[in-house]
Amino acid sequence: MLDTSTEVYWLQGPRYFADIRQPVEPISFAGVGCLRELDDLHLSWLALQEAFAGNLQLDGALAWWQRSIDMQPQGSFEDRARLSQAGDVLDEYGMESPYYERWERSNPSAGVHWGLQLASEADGGCGFLVRAADKMMFARARRGSLPPGRTLTEALAALPTLEERQDLLDMEVSLGSVAANEREWLIERSTPPFKTATRCSIRRLGDAAASGARVIELDDLDAEGRRIIGVWRILDADAPDAAAEFAAPSSA
Repeated sequence: MLDTSTEVYWLQGPRYFADIRQPVEPISFAGVGCLRELDDLHLSWLALQEAFAGNLQLDGALAWWQRSIDMQPQGSFEDRARLSQAGDVLDEYGMESPYYERWERSNPSAGVHWGLQLASEADGGCGFLVRAADKMMFARARRGSLPPGRTLTEALAALPTLEERQDLLDMEVSLGSVAANEREWLIERSTPPFKTATRCSIRRLGDAAASGARVIELDDLDAEGRRIIGVWRILDADAPDAAAEFAAPSSA
């Protein structure tokens, strides 16, 4: 059965990846600028999205996308598939569940290509940053965990307060384009739609005082819509491009 109701974008680094899938027909988020301004109608729509990120294990034509971040509860099947590529077209055949997806490359195969596994300096939360040519995706896990045995919609309905329901949807996968100065990116699509069309900076820092690991700063919003700086420790880089780009602090 052909799915024409979902917009799907997948960005794949050498190992790390991010994926966002949203209903084609959105509802209005006019006037909504932050998490605390979302009402139950907004939250119900947000819960229809799929968004995830993690590490790709590839064995020949067999692929296993291990999801460290997932907007939805973990399903009964692992995300495993057999791949067949011809030029810029990639066919994906599900191995544990019966599905077929056809992917078409939308940006050049040459150029910058890397992924970073991140951890928040504030709370240790999981994150990923993936770049391919001029496209970039950032993923941030929710702070809590989903209750077992329920869909996201069911888990949302079981929470007694609006703030708890908002917090359950407080995770992010955003897709955007890197600016010519290489230090900003324009978010074009995001699981929290109020972040769409915002321009964010990426700043490279030196060593984190406590761990000695490399860290980066990303512009962000808190729940009330105030601008904040997210500091992320680089746990791993999956390509020399990433190692070179983040090997030294930015001079800006």
